[in-house]
Amino acid sequence: MEDIPPRPVLTTPLVPASEPVLRRFSARARAAEHTALAFQVTGRVTSMAVHAGDGVTRGQVLARLDDEDYRLKVAELEARLEAAEARLQEARRNHRRGRDLVADGTMSQAEFDALDSALRQARGQRDATRETLAQARASLADTVLRAPFDGRVVARRAEPFEQVGPQRAIFLLERLDPIELVVGLPEALAARSLPRSLQVRFPAAGVETEARVRALVMDVQDTQVYPLRLHVDNPEGRILPGMTAQVALPVPAPDGEEGAFRVPVTALFDHRGRPHVWVVDPGEGRVQRRAVETAAVGRDGVRIRGDLRPGESVVTAGVTHLRAGQRVTPMTRDELAGARP
Repeated sequence: MEDIPPRPVLTTPLVPASEPVLRRFSARARAAEHTALAFQVTGRVTSMAVHAGDGVTRGQVLARLDDEDYRLKVAELEARLEAAEARLQEARRNHRRGRDLVADGTMSQAEFDALDSALRQARGQRDATRETLAQARASLADTVLRAPFDGRVVARRAEPFEQVGPQRAIFLLERLDPIELVVGLPEALAARSLPRSLQVRFPAAGVETEARVRALVMDVQDTQVYPLRLHVDNPEGRILPGMTAQVALPVPAPDGEEGAFRVPVTALFDHRGRPHVWVVDPGEGRVQRRAVETAAVGRDGVRIRGDLRPGESVVTAGVTHLRAGQRVTPMTRDELAGARP
C-alpha cells in the first residue's frame, strides 16, 4: 500500500448541525436608482457631452440647448425691472410728499388716495416683473442639462441640432453606488427575524462583501416569495448591473440537533450493512473508516452521529474507491477536477 500514490479526494470539515445553516440565494445586480432626464424647456440641441456607457458625476453638464432667445428674454426683463424699480421709487416719493400735504391741509384726501393707489400699482408691477424675470432666468438655466447624481448613462436619445421639448427623455441615467439586489425569500424564511446585513459574493467581479438589508416587500403577487431588497456599497464601480450574486442567509438550526453533524449525502457509504464515513487523519493523510448513525436528510445534507469531532475532515467524493489506511490528498472541487485525466 505504501507504493500506492496518495489519491486526490474532495473533503469537507465536520460542521455541528446545531450551528446556523447558510442558505444561499442567487440574485442579479441592478442600479439602486435610475431616472429619465429631459430638458424643462423647448429648444434646439447644440451639444451632447456624453454617450451611452459613460460615467458621470453629480452636476456634470450632459447637454445644452440653443439659449439665445432665453438670454434675450432675460435681458429684456432686466431692463423692464429696472424701469419698474424707478417708477416705484418715484411713487414712494410722491406718496411721502402727499402724506405731508394732507397733514397740513394743502392736499385733499381724494388726491392722496390716488397717490396711494399709484404706489400700490407700482409695487405690484415691480413684483410681477421680478417674478417673471426669475422664471426667465430659471428657463435659461434649464437650457443646460446636468447629472442629478453620480452614475452611468444607460441610453442617449437625442443628437445635436434636434428640436426637443420637456416631454422627451434625452438620457437614461442609473446610480451604481449603491448596487441593489433583490432576493426572493420563501414564506418560512420571510417570517423570521432578518439580520441587518448579509454576506454576498459577486464571482465575476471578485468581490465578497456585506449587503445592507433595506426592506422586505410584502407584495408577493403570484410568486409565493417575498422580495428582499439589499444594498451593496460600490464606490469603485466594480459591480455592474446584470452581474450575478450569491447571497448567504444564516438560518437557525431546528431543535434536537445537538451532537449531530451535517455532511453531504455523498460522504456516506455502506460497510457490513452500516453507514460509514471516511475521516482523514491530518497528520499522516490517511483515511479512517468510522461507523455513523444517520438522522434527517435536508437540503443542506444529512445529519450523522458517531465517534466524530468538530473540525475533522470527511471525504465527500469517491468514497467507494478508498480502503482503510489509504493515503489521500485533500483537494478542493476545482483542484480535484483538474487532477483527473
